[in-house]
Parts: sequence; C-alpha cells; structure tokens
Amino acid sequence: MRRLNYTLTNEILYYQNIYGNKVRSSRAILDALQPDVLRAFNYYSNNFTNIHINPTPNLNLTDVQSSELENCYNNSTSALNNLKAIIRNQQTGFYRHTCPYCLISNPSTFDHYIPKGEAPIYSVFAKNLIPCCYDCNQIKSTQWRANNHRTIVHFYFDDVNTSTFLNCTLVNHQTIPRITFSLNLNNVSNQNRQLIDGHFTQLNLITRYNLVVSNLVYELAALCQSHQNSLPVLDISQILSDYGNNLINVSRNYWKAIAIIQVARDIQFINNLLNLPL
Repeated sequence: MRRLNYTLTNEILYYQNIYGNKVRSSRAILDALQPDVLRAFNYYSNNFTNIHINPTPNLNLTDVQSSELENCYNNSTSALNNLKAIIRNQQTGFYRHTCPYCLISNPSTFDHYIPKGEAPIYSVFAKNLIPCCYDCNQIKSTQWRANNHRTIVHFYFDDVNTSTFLNCTLVNHQTIPRITFSLNLNNVSNQNRQLIDGHFTQLNLITRYNLVVSNLVYELAALCQSHQNSLPVLDISQILSDYGNNLINVSRNYWKAIAIIQVARDIQFINNLLNLPL
C-alpha cells in the first residue's frame, strides 16, 4: 500500500469538458456553478487534513444543482471516460492493474472517496476518484469517516508505507500448510494507526487475505515442485526469497510479498509444499 501517482493539474478543465456536452438547461446550471466547483476543488486539495470535519466549503446547493452535479458522473460521456482513462494511466506497472485499497483484485471501478451523494460537488473531481476493485467499492460504500476521523486510506494523500504492519504466520500442517495474517500497529505512527486499523477493519482485509492466500499456497507448491528434482531445498528457498523481495517493492505491506518472504525462511514449510498434492 503506497501513494498512487497523481499528475493532473487544473482539474476544473475536466469539469468544463464533462458539462460542455450537456443539454442547454443542464449546461447553464453547471456553468453557473463553476466558481463554487473551483472553490471546492481548491478546498479539498488544500484542507485535506481536516476534510473529515468539513468535507466541503460552505455551499448552499439546491436539489436541482446537486442532481446535475451527480449526473456529471452518473451519465457516461466521452469526456468522463477520458478523465477515467487519464486517472488510470497515471499509474504504472502493478498499480495500473491492482486495487490500491486491497492489493488483491483488478481496479475495475472508481470509488468516490467522499461519496457523491454526500458531496456532489466532487462527483467528477479527479482527486476524489480512486480506481479500485468492485468488492472494495461495494464494501466501503459511502463510509469513509466515523467518530471524527477518517476510516479509509486516501491513496493520493496518505502515506502509510513508512512502516511494516502486516504480519504473517505459517502453520506447518503436513496435509495442507496454511498461512494466516494479522495486524501489528505498534510501530506505526499515531497519525496513521487509527487510519490503518479503520481501513483494514472496514474493508475486512485480514479475512480476505486469509482466504486468497490459500491459492498462493498451491502456487508456491507448484513452483517448489518444479525445481524439486534439480535443486536442493536451500536453493529453492533462495528462489522464493528473491521472488518475495522483488514483490516487496510494490509495498512494504503487500500481503503476497510478506507471505512469500516468510515461506522462504521456513525450510519445514517448504518441505511440506514439496509434498503437497496439486
């Protein structure tokens, strides 16, 4: 989990492009709102530390105005699709193809970090659109703050990759060796501890990791067994170590990398993988 790339500037131009193709009545409403939209975009960027307290500057939007702003996103247009493509293409390599919220699935949707129903003024604000997977989008839904603090990491603003907080435990059953995960936030800064705990709790990440890692066990077993007749166990351990250390560049808390590195250190676990029926 690390910050996503963000290179867009002058985001108001994307808002203009999106409403520019609306019917005249909608276009007039959205054009008149442009000063408020620009003020809100600047507010979001410059006051994010306290965004959970006051998500928007003081605005008195009518129901009609709110509806038109939400429809900038709800109604698919070429200008909106272009914005989505730009946001996706800002990312390189791993993060172009992986949800930043969970590091499990493909980012097939966009999450409104601050829900558009709560703050329609941010409906097509690029900094509020996080590429993410369907599951994370559904689980998070409209929940992003509780008890006067944010509960979801914002991957354009928050840096939570400064320490390792995801732990991995190996269980050496001869039938099916298992891997389980847990959180250890002791070395995390006070600023990030509550945020990370909320993120993992709300998105049910430990349970989800403990489910998907079962596939990794068989993937690693297949890898180990492919070298079984040609390499000693210590060499297989080194192959796993190199594999895991390459993946850790994705994030210090990438579940897959942490699991592989831990497996590489445990010769008994590797032997169990060598004997695991595929």
